Formats: sequence, structure tokens, C-alpha cells
Amino acid sequence: MPDALVALYAQAEQDILADMARRLAQYDYWIPAAEHQRQKLREMNVTQQEIIKQLSQLTGKSKDEIKQLMQQACDDALETDREYYRQHGTDVPTALSQEMKNILNAGYTSTGKLFKNLTKTTASAGQTQFVHALDRAWLEVQSGAFDYSTAIRSAVKELSRQGLHAVQYPSGRSDTLEVAVRRSVVTGINQTAAQMQLQLADELDSDLVETTAHAGARPSHVVWQGQVFSLSGKNPKYLDFRSATGYGTGAGLCGWNCRHSFFPYFEGAGHAYTSDQLRSYEDKSISYNGKMYTEYEASQMQRHNERQIRRWKREYAAMEAAGLDTTEAAVKLRSWRERQRDFLEQTGLKVQSARQETVGFGRSQARKAGTTAKKQADMIENFSQKMREKGYTVKGFDRYYGDQETLSHMLSAFERMATVYPQVAEGLTIAYSYSKNSDTVGWYNPKTKTIGYNKQTIGNWNYHCEEYEKLVKEGWFPRGTTPDGAFYHEFGHAYAYANNMTGYKKKIDKVLKDMGYGYVNVQQRENALTKELSQYSTVDTIPICQEVIAESFSEWYTSNKPREFCTTFMKEVGAI
Repeated sequence: MPDALVALYAQAEQDILADMARRLAQYDYWIPAAEHQRQKLREMNVTQQEIIKQLSQLTGKSKDEIKQLMQQACDDALETDREYYRQHGTDVPTALSQEMKNILNAGYTSTGKLFKNLTKTTASAGQTQFVHALDRAWLEVQSGAFDYSTAIRSAVKELSRQGLHAVQYPSGRSDTLEVAVRRSVVTGINQTAAQMQLQLADELDSDLVETTAHAGARPSHVVWQGQVFSLSGKNPKYLDFRSATGYGTGAGLCGWNCRHSFFPYFEGAGHAYTSDQLRSYEDKSISYNGKMYTEYEASQMQRHNERQIRRWKREYAAMEAAGLDTTEAAVKLRSWRERQRDFLEQTGLKVQSARQETVGFGRSQARKAGTTAKKQADMIENFSQKMREKGYTVKGFDRYYGDQETLSHMLSAFERMATVYPQVAEGLTIAYSYSKNSDTVGWYNPKTKTIGYNKQTIGNWNYHCEEYEKLVKEGWFPRGTTPDGAFYHEFGHAYAYANNMTGYKKKIDKVLKDMGYGYVNVQQRENALTKELSQYSTVDTIPICQEVIAESFSEWYTSNKPREFCTTFMKEVGAI
């Protein structure tokens, strides 16, 4: 019933988020704090006006659509009830009484007010969302914690993930515009139809009703579905309608998103649902990935998949509007669509296209997203296949959303290492995952023989080059090395552990002695290594001095002129 109207608001939501993304991308993040506050106030006003403009354009359409839906729903409900009354010998008037007309008009008015209020609350909440995103990005750029592109991307991603807030509850929970619209339509129409049914029962002096039942009902509704109740609460054989079903409350019968209804029941008549049928609705009868679920549980899984599909469509559109890379959104969208397709095939549930489609996400965008996702998948499969051919195990790269150049450099480095050190490479795992430290590039885990690379820092080759070269200039990494050093560095750790990491401190001291440093203490060794290799080679680690061999690998394999310490030490440990 609400799908057409929800689709209109979903498109408006996507357009609003895309507009926010464009303005986030165009904002000057290098302005001082005072100017940022002034500019932010202007942006707040523009955001609010844009949301009001977009949603106000739908007001007329919403009003007409709601009126039409409500009229149809009430006509259907009353006609069904009238047929029950006729079958049991009750003469039923076909015209609406004045009380029914009043209920219908009140339903129009009440639901219409909800939509007017949604425009106001969404404008306010959306403005707050945008300002939070703007402040966060400005602080990240100003502090130097993130570069401009990363800060923008993070802000746009967060807005897309959240969706446009429309309702904020005292608990802190919020509903997106789409959720609020769907709930308002379903609840408003359902409650109006129910009130008219109750009015008809009152006019015909009918006291008993039977609730509908269906598989997939929420657990709190299962207890009363398919049962007979007394409207007056005075019939000793049956429970009171309102107190037993929660009718009149948001969580009860005909409340928030409830798909149940009720119809007249007459003493001695058969029931619409048998006990066996009602029990079957609660059975775990749906199989998915080897486990059994009730229809309600399966429907919630389907709703989750649909939300994820819509979420990544929003992000794709927002990233595209901001001129940012859409690869991750395209890959995620493809992944969730495939997951949903597999879920529906296994469970036999029907696809509900309206719940996962976005009007503003047209065929052109869908094609582009599909092409991007396939290109990324082919690139990763090619990389993984070549790595496996060299004896490596690859892990986590199915979630790689970075560029081709990064993978090309990584592949070149590890292919070279497999040729030079085949015994070390064999059985080594190269993983792509998150690190708790956002500055970490890579790490080596000797227990699992895994070299890991951080999703937060590896994936954009230009960015990696800028950061690496900056640290080389500061003396943190070896002079003369290239950004490929990040790959050789971690392999150096794998080589060291494969060769038991013993005696390296003595070998370091021997090389330094032969270079004229003589016998060195801890501070002298640290000073010498900083000068002859890098500052990073001196960091305090367990086992001690393990960064020396890693930095030596980096210098030997990426520098055009490896220095004396690097060359001598690599010979000393048997690496060359």
C-alpha cells in the first residue's frame, strides 16, 4: 500500500543527501575557526531551506495519495465486514453514516498533519546531521589527522549510512525519512479503517470480532492473532478486545506497521483459522544456509538485506555527487544484491522490489555501478590468482576497494620476494584488514605467518606515496627508499622469524664496529642506526632490534644506492 509514496520520499532523501555531499566536497576546510563558524551558519540555513523545498514539493502529492489510499482501504474493509453481516442475516446500510464520514475526515487530517510535521522535523534533524558532518571534517583537516579527501569521504559515508533523519526520540534513537513515511502511511490508513469497522459494529450492535492471522507475525502479536474477542469486554467467554490485543497503542493491533486486522464474528460460527494452522505459522519451516527459521525471522533477515541495498545505493549516489570514488559502494551494492538473490532462492520468499529499489537510482547508475563492481572483482581475482601461484595465501581482498596501482606494486614486490626467498614465501598469508591504529600501514604476525595491511592506509597509491615520502624526508624511513618499501619491510619481518630471529643485536653491533663506531651502548646504537638506516629502525620492540632487518629489506630492495650499513647487515644475516 505505501510503496509508491515511500518511493517518492526515498528519491527526495537521495537528492537531499547528494546535495549535502556536493556541498561537503566544495567547502573550504582551511578557513580559521571564526570564519568556519560564520560559514557553517550559512550552510545550516541552506540545508534547512533545501530540505523544506524538496519535501514541500511532495506535500500535494502526499495529500492526494493518502486520501486515495485511505478511501480505498476503508471501502474494502467495510465491504468485507458488510458481507459477513449479510451472511448472518443482518441488514447492512450501504451509505456511510455521519460518524463514519467524520472518522474518515479525521483520518485524512491526522495523517496529513503527520506529513507536514515530517517536513519540519526532517529539516531540523537533517540540518543537525549536516552540521555535525561539516564540523567533523573541518576538525580532521585542521588537526592534520586526515587529509582533505579522506575527511570528505568519511563525512559522506556517515551521512549515507545513517540516511536522512526524520524523527528523533527521547531515547536517542532516530528513524530515517523512509521508515517514518512508511510507518505513517500504514498506521494512519490501518487505524482509520479499523475505527470505521468498529463504528459499523457499534451501529449494528455487534460485539464479537476475530483477528486475522498470518505467518511471519511479530512474536508479541502471535499470542492474539486468529482469536475471538469481545469489543465491550462484557462477554465472559472471550477476552476484552482492547486490553488483550493492545488495540489503540502503537505496539498493538493496528499500531505501528501492523499487518493484522479484524472482522465480525458470530457465536457458533466456524473460525477462520484452525489451531494447527495457527501453530504452523510459528514453525521454523524456512531453511537458509543449513539453519531453520520462522517466517518472521526470515522476513526480518530479508528486511535487513533490503536496507543494506538501499544504504549502498544512497552512498553510491552521494559519492558520485561529491566527485569521489564510488568503487566501495558499487562493490557493496553488488554483494548485497547477490546475497539477497541467494537468500530468496534458498528460502522461497518473494522479492519485494519496492523495498530495495530507489527511484532516483536509475538504470544508468545501476549499469555504471555494475560495471565498476565487475571490474574491481576481476582485478582482485587476477591479483589473488597470481599471488597464489607464488605460494601465498590471500585473505580479505574480497573487501578491497582501492586502486589498481596499489595492487600492482604489492604484487610486484611479493612476486620478487617469492623468487628470492621461496621458502619464506611458501605458506605466507597476505591479509587485508583493519588495524586499531589508523596510522599503521602493515604488520607481521609470526604465530599465523600473516602479513597484514591496513584498509585505512593502503588502497590509494597517491595518498600512500605522499605519506611515505613525507616520512622519508623526516628521517623516519630509510633515505632513498620508495613507497614500495612498505611491502618489503613486512617481508623482512617474515624472513627474520623464518630464520629464528637470533643473534641480530650482535650482528648489528658487529657491523657498526666494522664501520668505525667501535663498541656501542644502547644510546650509541640508537644514534648510529638513526643516522645509518632510519629512526624507525630504533623503536623499542620485542624481540629487540627486529625493525632493523625490516628497514634493511626496505632499503636494499627499493633504493638505487643502498648504504653501507644496509648492504653489510643484509650480508651478515644471510639475506643477500
